[in-house]
Amino acid sequence: MTLTQLHKSLLFAWLLTSAGACAVPVLAAGDGPAAEPAQAEVAAEEDREWVDSGHDYVADGVNRMVQWMDDFYGTDTVDFEAASSKIRLRLGYGYDELEKGHFKVRVRGKVQLPKLSKRLALVAEGEDGDDFDRFGPSADDNDSQVGLQYKFGESGRNRLDGILSVNSSADLRLGIRFRHDGQYSDYLTGRLVQDLAYQTGDKGAFTRTRIDAFRRIDDDNLLAWINRVEYGEDTYGVEWSSSLQWRHRLEEETVISYMVGLDGVTDPDPLTENYGFAVNYRTNIYRKYLFVELEPAYMWRKQADFDSREGVWAINLRFEIHFETKPKPRPATPLEAVPDDPSAGGPLAWNLGSL
Repeated sequence: MTLTQLHKSLLFAWLLTSAGACAVPVLAAGDGPAAEPAQAEVAAEEDREWVDSGHDYVADGVNRMVQWMDDFYGTDTVDFEAASSKIRLRLGYGYDELEKGHFKVRVRGKVQLPKLSKRLALVAEGEDGDDFDRFGPSADDNDSQVGLQYKFGESGRNRLDGILSVNSSADLRLGIRFRHDGQYSDYLTGRLVQDLAYQTGDKGAFTRTRIDAFRRIDDDNLLAWINRVEYGEDTYGVEWSSSLQWRHRLEEETVISYMVGLDGVTDPDPLTENYGFAVNYRTNIYRKYLFVELEPAYMWRKQADFDSREGVWAINLRFEIHFETKPKPRPATPLEAVPDDPSAGGPLAWNLGSL
């Protein structure tokens, strides 16, 4: 290589280096405006994901809270909507100044009958469990029913069932039940249960409507507004009850509820029979399927227009046992088949904990 060629090569290398050095800030400056929208879009997407996940958590929180309270108190929505079979046996003793003492046994729940039909279940219905009027004289009118429930159809949050049952007096009941569960905001849910039925004996035809609303305050506090209306051949016009309840979770297996409420009739004259307040303390004892409740209450009661209203103290003590079976798993293929294990679920795998 001659000296002239060497000079030319060095000059060419210097020009390339200079051009590259100049190009770097130009490209960086060019990338900046192009990259900023992409980075902003990524940041916005992350913000949206954070906002959406936060919204979903809050929205799901009210459902988790209501479902937890329903299951803890053993209300009928959990029993009849669950995929598993559940039976709840309640033994209760109540005393008030006018009605004196009374002992009650209630069975409520559902047993799936998959071998007959996925739509069919054996049901037992007792008292509603959280109506204020259970403290009044009408509490004994909630007779237990045992029968069959058939699911006609289900769409979204709506469900229609047919029910054929019999009570302890051998009175047959045939009816239909419509259920709706809705979520109306991140903190508010509600349910509607509408019954239309006919029962032999004295009760005859009747319709019963129950409307509940639940407002989640936080993970440990829930406001519940419970309403029930019944009208039929054997009612005193329209019989109604309404209560407002604040349910506070003290710890994982203990809840205390503060309740105010009233109930009454419209025939022969409109009359508010009871109004007052109560406190319910419910907790697990000894085993996870054993519950105990202590419920003092004070009511101002009037059973007829010509009666004077009297203040009445009442107290209820209840013991409750829960039996539950898990849904039976699908049949295993020959390669998956294993020896029978009661802990894997099925009709004999009662969830009774470790005895």
